Amino acid sequence: GHYGREIITCILGFVYPGYASFIALKAENGPDQSSWLTYWITFAMFNVCEPWADLFMFWFPFYYEIKVLLVFWMAHFRGASLIYHNYVHPYLHANEHRIDQALVQAQQEASTKIRFYATQGVQQVQRAAATLMTKSHELLAEQTRPRDQPPISYDVHGASHGVDADDVRRRAAPRESSSEVLD
Repeated sequence: GHYGREIITCILGFVYPGYASFIALKAENGPDQSSWLTYWITFAMFNVCEPWADLFMFWFPFYYEIKVLLVFWMAHFRGASLIYHNYVHPYLHANEHRIDQALVQAQQEASTKIRFYATQGVQQVQRAAATLMTKSHELLAEQTRPRDQPPISYDVHGASHGVDADDVRRRAAPRESSSEVLD
């Protein structure tokens, strides 16, 4: 089926050319290096265009079989060289400056977005840590306070709320009886 043809395309398009490129690189500056670089550039362009072609051409009889044969032809019969010299190279050469500008702009935008989201992430972690510290202080204070004292709460900066030291002393001091007050 469809997946079988995709696996065959992958093997023909990546596995054999990848190994052949490995062998070519071992033979320093051999003629195969140039032809395999040409193949990879052409195959990359093929893979960029393929999803759109799949959207419109899948209904075409024998489309997937033709795609497998095209990849086989590109890798094994130097078809990539023909496509590269007639179509890919002229297009890239004519648009090299615009492509370079688009790549620089995309890199700058990606860098800006990465910095923005990294900053947002760090701020989220800081808020979560502050909340965790506040909750842990409250829990510790609640576990260690005498049962007759009101609960203590802390804000994000560690300041306590709910207990005033003078208030605690006043509550702890013995109260005067009403008869002593009247005298």
